[in-house]
Amino acid sequence: MKKALSLVLAIITLLFCLVGCNNSKEIVLTDEDIHTDYAGVYLTLSSVDTSGEHKKLNAVWHNETTKTVTYGNWFVIEMKDGDNWTDVSTADVSFTEEAYIIKANKTSEKSYTTKFADISKEGTYRVRTEFFVQESDESSKRGTTWIEFEVKPA
Repeated sequence: MKKALSLVLAIITLLFCLVGCNNSKEIVLTDEDIHTDYAGVYLTLSSVDTSGEHKKLNAVWHNETTKTVTYGNWFVIEMKDGDNWTDVSTADVSFTEEAYIIKANKTSEKSYTTKFADISKEGTYRVRTEFFVQESDESSKRGTTWIEFEVKPA
């Protein structure tokens, strides 16, 4: 129920939040699916911040497992090209090596900037990032999650 409510609120927020994106384009959430390769750990898009020079995609990390999850600052923005995804980075970016921890059955917020990505074309994009799930005292498993969004004419 909590997951469904979170998704509904994110969709409603984004439908009412128009974002200028290089000459009358907007970012909208049209994808309601959860994308992850580790069940119970995923991202949802909560809002888009248009107040600065570059757009910020505000996301919520969800950990619906009984394990601790760790994620960092690394992410990539990609554009869908047929069945493939293409990196739309405009520069080599260095990320600080910070670790954010999400305890079991908790959430965490994180923003992702479009500053170093070209999202000027209409189409489907995603923010893809990685995380680690503490499997035992000695091992962890790497996972990937992403949120998709559309760039459309305003």
